[in-house]
Amino acid sequence: MSLKLLRDVPFGAVLCLVGTNYINSANAQQTDQQTIVTKAEAALAAKINCGDFRKNTNGTWTSAPNTKIGDSAFPQHTFDIRGVSIGGADLATVLNRKCGGTPPVR
Repeated sequence: MSLKLLRDVPFGAVLCLVGTNYINSANAQQTDQQTIVTKAEAALAAKINCGDFRKNTNGTWTSAPNTKIGDSAFPQHTFDIRGVSIGGADLATVLNRKCGGTPPVR
């Protein structure tokens, strides 16, 4: 019985190591995807001027009449999270992080 137990221990250890490797691989893929989003948000943040946007009391954002994002005109748009995606980044999310997430008090 003791010989059978010793024979099963290496098999169990190999299964444990394979499982750990699989989990680490999945975590690495998730981190890579998060990095891509972060890079897209950073690229978009570099193209926007907070003064060109107003945070509304309902949490949406509105762009000013002469707003540009990079070279593209983006005048008088009102949008919320998941409303406008530019280069793979959500515009409202980037504005909340860069320009402040609290709407003005009326």
